Amino acid sequence: MPYVVAGKGSLPEQGFKPKGRAGARNRTEVCQVAWKTAMRDNKNVKVVPCAYGYALVVDEKREAIPMGHPYFEVTPEGFVTAYKWEL
Repeated sequence: MPYVVAGKGSLPEQGFKPKGRAGARNRTEVCQVAWKTAMRDNKNVKVVPCAYGYALVVDEKREAIPMGHPYFEVTPEGFVTAYKWEL
């Protein structure tokens, strides 16, 4: 797929902690919730923007990223990588 890295960051290095809930349109808070999910499941979690806020994509066997949509990937260690579509 022609996804390229659009940016990287570390939530713990910036002083953030995992959260259980977040505002639907706050990307940092949504990544904090994804971080908590990644820690619980011990695997990376992808966050995909949608029309009504953000959705966590945990199981790629059941949920797919729509072609061309940007997304974030959060590791159990709290590292966030943003991806964008580029042809």
